Amino acid sequence: MSESSCSWDACCDRGLLNLGSCICDYGFFGDHCDQQISDIFTSQQYVFIGLYCLVFLYTLLNASFQLYNTIFDKNLTLQQKYPLNYQSHVQRTQYQHCHFQLAQQN
Repeated sequence: MSESSCSWDACCDRGLLNLGSCICDYGFFGDHCDQQISDIFTSQQYVFIGLYCLVFLYTLLNASFQLYNTIFDKNLTLQQKYPLNYQSHVQRTQYQHCHFQLAQQN
């Protein structure tokens, strides 16, 4: 339907008039339902949105898998388990062992 043949008081035959405002049918928008959604959204935008969502999901699953393996893998070395404070962890464990032996000898 062209703009000239569109009746503003009937919502261009693409919606319902309710208390002076139009409630548009599916696929139409605007004050008088005179514009189509397909005019502003093209297939390239849907493809881009889909690829963006796939990359986001891949990144999320990959990060979750790596976090799970870091937490629950029993074959990791101490340096891999404690990458930021490995030196302090080693010093704490060495000194705890020495204090334990001294306490037993007394």
